[in-house]
Amino acid sequence: MGIWLLSVFVLSAGYGGSLRAFLTTPTYEDPINDLEGVVKSGMPWDLILYGEEVESQLENSQDPIEQVIWKKKRVIEYGSDSYARVKF
Repeated sequence: MGIWLLSVFVLSAGYGGSLRAFLTTPTYEDPINDLEGVVKSGMPWDLILYGEEVESQLENSQDPIEQVIWKKKRVIEYGSDSYARVKF
């Protein structure tokens, strides 16, 4: 009788713990691995324009994904507090 009660206790504790862990673990979306993922995510993105070659490459790009990135950007002016003004 004692072994049976111990077995029931272990099984129910294991099941309850697994169920709690499953129900309380948040689900995450797939990570963004490329520029197409940025566009598909629908999240806004900011660019701090430093006046370098990459900006002109994005602006003049023939790639449709890069064109969307350039057109939908939010510009943060470069300065000492540039990162402080980015709102998440």
